Amino acid sequence: MRADDEPAILAALLESHERGELEGVNRQQLVESVERVGAEPWLGAVAEDEGRLAGWVVPRHDDLGVDLPFRRRGHGRRLVEAGRVLAAHLGYPELRLWVPHRPGAQAFAEAVGLRYHSSLWLMRLDEAATPPPPAFPGDLVVRWLEPGTDEPAFVEL
Repeated sequence: MRADDEPAILAALLESHERGELEGVNRQQLVESVERVGAEPWLGAVAEDEGRLAGWVVPRHDDLGVDLPFRRRGHGRRLVEAGRVLAAHLGYPELRLWVPHRPGAQAFAEAVGLRYHSSLWLMRLDEAATPPPPAFPGDLVVRWLEPGTDEPAFVEL
């Protein structure tokens, strides 16, 4: 991967987001993710097809994507293999990738031998809803975290 792959990756991600393929991720998160990739291009690999970026894998960020016009041509499988090599080089025990909850993505993950690890729950409240104010037991004190003082107790908790 090269730092100048960043614009093509971002464009592909934004198009994918517009199609609704990246549930639970907003535009700013995609921009920040690609900026991280661009800052450390040696941690990822890309697939090219006829001189265009077709897909990418970045094990450190659990990320693999194949741009829509290039799907079902074997790029995803090759990127998984490249991701496994990169993950091993980085000292990871396995390649872990975020897989959207869509039938095609799930089927691909299964076909390349990935197994379910965990879920990220998207906790949303309708924008029109008005939640009640928080209520705490009388013996509970709620206060701001005090930097420089509270970290050990916070980490222990």
